[in-house]
Amino acid sequence: MKPTFTGLVAVALAVAFIVCVIDPKSFDPTLFAQPAPAEAELEVHRRPASVVQIDWSADGRWILALSRHNLFRAGPLAVLDLGDGFEVLLDDGEGQIGAAVLAPDGRHVLAACRDGRLLWIDIDSPARVTLAELPRPGSYVNVAVSPDGAQAAFASESVIYVGQTNGDFAPRQLDGHRDVVRQLKFSDDGRRLASAGHDGDVRIWDPDSGQCIRCLRGHPGPVTRAAFVADGWSVLSAGLGSDGQLCLWDAERGIELWKGNWHRHPGVSALAVAPHGRTAASSGFDGMIVIWDLETPEQKLEIDGNLPYPRDLKFSPDGSLLASAGVDGAIYIWDVRSGTNIAIKTTAHLSRPRNGAE
Repeated sequence: MKPTFTGLVAVALAVAFIVCVIDPKSFDPTLFAQPAPAEAELEVHRRPASVVQIDWSADGRWILALSRHNLFRAGPLAVLDLGDGFEVLLDDGEGQIGAAVLAPDGRHVLAACRDGRLLWIDIDSPARVTLAELPRPGSYVNVAVSPDGAQAAFASESVIYVGQTNGDFAPRQLDGHRDVVRQLKFSDDGRRLASAGHDGDVRIWDPDSGQCIRCLRGHPGPVTRAAFVADGWSVLSAGLGSDGQLCLWDAERGIELWKGNWHRHPGVSALAVAPHGRTAASSGFDGMIVIWDLETPEQKLEIDGNLPYPRDLKFSPDGSLLASAGVDGAIYIWDVRSGTNIAIKTTAHLSRPRNGAE
């Protein structure tokens, strides 16, 4: 029997305690700390919120950053202009946004809230449209938008909803996962949707009909990440815990092409595929980022910046740069060829309270 998400959280807390005793530097206690009122409330706004999700706009200008103070408190959502450093604060944490992604037009954000709301946010104005309010909101949410911006996918716990971003959302419900959905990704043509499940399944869906086209099983543990490769039928997935493996699948035939583990410690914390589909990046809880060739497959480069483990990775539109987001509240920009860190975008100031925002 596969472990449930609730069970894994309990195990993670126990392991975290052991890790703190053995190697305190390898664990970030701020993610598990429950802030108390008064003085502790002020302190949580002084320290940087952990950046848990990033996205890079198609024109390369913006990086979307979603932060979190800890498991119990949502952080800010903002877009950073890489040209002049200007920042647009979209939400200061009051909205309890659990996942967000930039729309293809680079001017809107699709955001999923823990109370079941799916929001369409305009970057240039305070306007936000509630696309849907789910009848069964969950504490774990995920979101994706199709390449043409016409469809949105929203996962709440183990259920996936797909609908139109324009007009009536009218979501179709996609059932099949037996535990929470950890990630959603559309294919480049928007005709398929991949979901990574804590139940160990990678599922490929037809978003129009809501039918599951293929269920890919090969990970012995939870699957945390899944992404399409450029051809639209190859899927890359990553596991957590004792699995810690990367798998490349032929989703059309439902077969595993290869499997490997490029990290010293079990578990992949983040995964990204470059837009051209020939290069991928993965990170582990050891803090190491690995750049590797999908066609060989061979490791091309290791990036060890002696930093906390990345929570998310994202390639630039031309694939020459890689952004990593960590628990230290910063976004690091890396040169993919050399592994050189060329920029650091701090988000410490994003965690100020709403009444301190300008």
